[in-house]
Amino acid sequence: MTWKSAWVTMFMFPLSHDPDSFGGAQPGIYGGANRLEIDANGYFYIAATDPTGGTISFGENLSTPGDSSWYFNWRTWDLDNNLAGTYEETGHHLGMAVDNEGNAHLAYYDAKNDNANYLRLSSSSVTGTGFPPQTLWQQFTEVIESDGDIGRSIDIAVDSSGDPHVAFLDTTNGTVRCGKRYEFTGSQLRVSPMGWNYEYGYLYPYTEDKEIYISNPGTENLIITSITATDTSSTATTGQPVWTVKITGAQRPLGTLPATVAPGDFATFAVSFSPDVFGTYKTGQVEIESNWGSVIIYFKGMGMGGDPPSDQCFIATAAYGSKYADDVVVFRRFRDHYLLPNPIGRQLVKLYYKLSPPLAEFIAQDEDYRRTVRECLNPVARCIEYILPQVKQK
Repeated sequence: MTWKSAWVTMFMFPLSHDPDSFGGAQPGIYGGANRLEIDANGYFYIAATDPTGGTISFGENLSTPGDSSWYFNWRTWDLDNNLAGTYEETGHHLGMAVDNEGNAHLAYYDAKNDNANYLRLSSSSVTGTGFPPQTLWQQFTEVIESDGDIGRSIDIAVDSSGDPHVAFLDTTNGTVRCGKRYEFTGSQLRVSPMGWNYEYGYLYPYTEDKEIYISNPGTENLIITSITATDTSSTATTGQPVWTVKITGAQRPLGTLPATVAPGDFATFAVSFSPDVFGTYKTGQVEIESNWGSVIIYFKGMGMGGDPPSDQCFIATAAYGSKYADDVVVFRRFRDHYLLPNPIGRQLVKLYYKLSPPLAEFIAQDEDYRRTVRECLNPVARCIEYILPQVKQK
């Protein structure tokens, strides 16, 4: 047997692990780059990039080591929402390491800005206070190196103290760089993401919200003194604010200012986008000031065409006779909190409001039709309540 054949034999999967029958398939998770880590207890972690969607997905295995079924807790981090569908090179340069506490340390190449970036995802989570409640993990990111075309072939490792070591290629001068990130001293301000493209949003008075993370990886309290939003659009406005900061309406709210973020802790605030002009891009920025210094986040989005969401669900309202009926409220809350916050859901809602009024008018004219539709909608409402109890009428 040659050395080559022996090497191949050593790394052959047994038939029970035929890729066609893997139990760990994760539908909808893209993998421009895939990384795998296994800890001392047999739990494993997967990280993958989606270069077309501009995201990194991180999965933590929740099943017992040795089980044939895999159960993952997936977290997705947006690459500042500015790489989607454009900079596919980002999807091929990713490094991952997991420390003894289960925290994920990720290093990746930002092909838009030619930077090497670092991302840390905490293993500890909190439940937010917003509706619907969301589970949040502390996260922060920072630029490792930005001098030239930096970060290809990037990789990361964590030592016994939890300090990450990173190596990457500096394409500008053809050298390999490496270094260690030490614990920060004093207060530190880290913001994620540093920019956001809302794509489009319904015109005022409707809003699209994006939550921003503020983390403090330092050793002293971080004091946030002010957060201000500015409309930087070149187009004339109606006087209605396009960008609004919500300090208390977030999942992990900062509260009133000045606000304190303890060492190792994080908080969030929301930035609302409410365009005032149809078919025109609006730009804005939010400046965060603290005892560490200031950071500016950039935003943009376009006013969405078509009618904004109605205050009623046409077909359900026609069937139940009132927009305040319990099941109508369930459908409306499902629309507002689960469909409208994402692009595909908004398109479905837009199509529904285009097609449903004539059908609703037809149903409303006959009690038999109304009763039949109610009998069809009742189990749907119960199913929504079972899966998403937050949408129940209160």
